[in-house]
Parts: sequence; structure tokens; C-alpha cells
Amino acid sequence: MNSIQIILIICVSLMTLYITSIFKPNKILILLLFLSCVFIIVFPDELTGIAHLVGVNRGVDLLFYFTFLFLFLTIIVLYKKIRDLQKKITQIIRNDAVSNALHHEKDPSAGGQ
Repeated sequence: MNSIQIILIICVSLMTLYITSIFKPNKILILLLFLSCVFIIVFPDELTGIAHLVGVNRGVDLLFYFTFLFLFLTIIVLYKKIRDLQKKITQIIRNDAVSNALHHEKDPSAGGQ
């Protein structure tokens, strides 16, 4: 085993621990992802064999393609969540403005003007 493989396994292990400590992920999914990463790190030639099965020349190219798709999906999901949060914030601010306007209508001296 090369030193880079050891370093990568340590990094994947630390990232897995970090993810499981912050979030409450599906333990089986995280375990499968962790084992897949370790398998790819320890047996990179097997990834090349899998890549050849699907018509890609190198394993690293296959990994890059899947990583690109995963990151693109992540960007789309995060964008949707940001838009939803913006809509919620807008609604909260509108409700607060209406509530303040009604409060000031009932008690004009409360505005300090």
C-alpha cells in the first residue's frame, strides 16, 4: 500500500466521522459510501475494469464523471433550498410588516412619531 493510499483512507475516515457527527445520516448509506471509497483507493485497477465495462477508458475518468454529476445535483438541490428559504424570509417579513402596520393603526402613539 502506498503512502498516498494511507493518507486518502485517513481523510475518508475523518470525513465520514465528521459527517456522522454533524448530521443524522442513513448509517447503511454512509457505510456503503465509505467502503466504496476505501475499495477504490485500495484497488484502483478494479475501477478501471468497471470503467471498461461501461465504455470509459480509465477509472479516474469514470470517477470524474460521477463526481461531476453528483456536484451538479448538489448545486441544484442547494439552489432550491436557498430559493425556498428566501421565500420563507420574504413571507415572514411581510407578515411582520402587516402586523406592525395593524398595531400602529390601533395605537398611533406607539410609533414614537
